[in-house]
Amino acid sequence: MSEETLQAVFEQGVPNYFGEQRFGHGGNNLVDANIFLHGERKIKNRQRRGMLMSAARSWLFNLVLGERIRQESETWRQANEGEALSVEEQTVAAGPLWGRGRSLVSGETLAFEEGVLDPWKSWCEALEHVGLDQQRRALNLRPIDGSWQWLDPREGDAHTGLRLSFELPPGTYATAVLRELSRLNNLSTPDFNRPAQQ
Repeated sequence: MSEETLQAVFEQGVPNYFGEQRFGHGGNNLVDANIFLHGERKIKNRQRRGMLMSAARSWLFNLVLGERIRQESETWRQANEGEALSVEEQTVAAGPLWGRGRSLVSGETLAFEEGVLDPWKSWCEALEHVGLDQQRRALNLRPIDGSWQWLDPREGDAHTGLRLSFELPPGTYATAVLRELSRLNNLSTPDFNRPAQQ
């Protein structure tokens, strides 16, 4: 890992993926969400039902983010025509958290997202009928107060390695940052795309 990669991650940000913990061990939350969304099983536990709907929305968001990175290279960091999410008075690139109501984007962005999610239309339609409203989530995650330190036993450190320090906004995942700094091989859920940072 190079100093340039570290600097790019902390200055430019990383893909704001939902972490694999959202999807349960071995992706079981997605399996159960699929069963529930297709009406094959009723789930009376409200908390469990909410967890499965959250997992489904997160999966769809990750698919849109992954495809935007693949097709548009670095433009996932920049708002396209039809973007609608404002952060600190700036319109930012964002992806869908699916639910009922009219889409919050238009134009090229809407057409792109509809194309990506077309194979998941049954999920989208089901999520529109379970009481969730359309929302947007930023595609780019910028760590706050990021810093790093190389460790060296010759200088008194207990181990050789890298010490990272950063904060994240609520609802974001440290694994999104770590996957850009290393080649994580987590077999518990499918990968969405290769890391954006090379």
